Amino acid sequence: MSPGEVERLKLTANAIDRASTAALNAGVILPLAGLPLLPSRFAVVDLLAGAYIWCLAARATLRRLG
Repeated sequence: MSPGEVERLKLTANAIDRASTAALNAGVILPLAGLPLLPSRFAVVDLLAGAYIWCLAARATLRRLG
């Protein structure tokens, strides 16, 4: 793999990391903060599905590095 391709993969991995942090904030922390106001709006299934999708994306990107 050329140095340029490695750098592109690093940028992709960093973008996935930042996007997953934003998704964690929007999908977990904010609903938990609003749980006392709207308890029916928090779904554990959505949380687990989102985490699974981010893990798949990160693994696919990191697999290309090796």
